[in-house]
Amino acid sequence: MKKCFGYCIAILALTGWIFSLQGCKKDDPQPGLPIISSISNKAGGTGTPVIIKGSNFSPEITGNAVKFNGKMAVVTSASETEIATTVPADAGTGKVTVETIAGIAEGPEFAYFVKPEITSINPTSAKHSTALTITGSNLNVSGVVVKINGTVATITSTTSTELKVTVPIGVGTGKVEVETLGGIA
Repeated sequence: MKKCFGYCIAILALTGWIFSLQGCKKDDPQPGLPIISSISNKAGGTGTPVIIKGSNFSPEITGNAVKFNGKMAVVTSASETEIATTVPADAGTGKVTVETIAGIAEGPEFAYFVKPEITSINPTSAKHSTALTITGSNLNVSGVVVKINGTVATITSTTSTELKVTVPIGVGTGKVEVETLGGIA
């Protein structure tokens, strides 16, 4: 009887130990590493809105550190699969990263463009079909568009400091704008 009682105690102890191990399981699994699957804009300048899609992001805005080429960006909204942010000033071209408590995800490269600046326009008044020279900086960018009073002008030559355009027909008096991926001047 003593032997049977000893076996019963051993079995009960072993059963209790097994059940206690199940109680050691974590109820809250650790978050997985963040993953960036895409970004909405792959080029732009300061203030360009970017939506980062992926998985394992923090649903809390403060739980995500987003950087463009190592420059910290402001997160405006966050979920586990999407982060809204804007490109910080002077970011430069480089990788987009998201850091959460679980780790860092590296995304695609973002091409950073500096906003164009206009320092002078010559002549300041012109009729249609007249050549107009715009002087400034950051003007020679792929995809540059010049608008006069909202109408697109034909660009005849471009350098980083000078654009030559032809005044379009019917524009009237108005504002001259240079639009690049870096912004509008």
